[in-house]
Amino acid sequence: MGKLIQYIKQPVFDNWYTSEKIGQGIYSEVYKIYSENKISALKVKPVFADSIESLNRKLDVAENEADIMCRLKECPYIIEYQGKEVRKITNCFYLFMIKMEYLTPFTAQTGMFFNYNNVYKIACDIGKALSYTHKNGIIHCDVKPDNFFRDSSGNYKLGDFNVSKYVGKSNSIAGTKGYIAPEISELGAVCGYQTDIYSFGVSLLNISHRFVISEEFSEIIKKACASNVRYRYKTVDEMLYDIYNIKTDYYVDPVEYFD
Repeated sequence: MGKLIQYIKQPVFDNWYTSEKIGQGIYSEVYKIYSENKISALKVKPVFADSIESLNRKLDVAENEADIMCRLKECPYIIEYQGKEVRKITNCFYLFMIKMEYLTPFTAQTGMFFNYNNVYKIACDIGKALSYTHKNGIIHCDVKPDNFFRDSSGNYKLGDFNVSKYVGKSNSIAGTKGYIAPEISELGAVCGYQTDIYSFGVSLLNISHRFVISEEFSEIIKKACASNVRYRYKTVDEMLYDIYNIKTDYYVDPVEYFD
């Protein structure tokens, strides 16, 4: 995918201008945008097709992510939705842009500050995000460390709702290899809340492998990513209840290690 910034008319929003590119996915590019002393992120999706009918269908798919983010914007553990813009480039080429808060990706947070207590904090914060998502009838469908972010207060947030679905709206397989629940990847089952729980469990397993974690925490992770859905947590709240009952040391805010 070529750089989309060449198609973005400035300012993007009132007094908001694009800065450097900070990320790229299969279907989108992400830019830092600024307005005076404020910074946000802009996710840009190219939407193009050979016919108006096909274009409208693709625009509806792009709209789904903005709709879901808007629905979930009251949750402090989900990346904050700040607006959208649909811009026509040609009759069959549009840019769909979502403005959101600018956060540090979890994958950039390696180093001396990261320890077992941070893993526990991630489990709590992302667990709360998933609980809120599920209670709103939404399946994230791509829970993985690449979609975890940290704010300036040290709280972790869930982001990237590109392939998320409302319960019962679609049976298509979505997600990332290695994190997709086996009943989806192998048996073609319908995505559900427990598929997110599996991905969450695998995420915690991969994050925690460098540390000696408590036996209690290890058992919780094991249950979350059980291959057999019958032995897996049925709800995120059930999993959170067990997490909250683990005794841990006081969480140390990693912000002090950043300039």
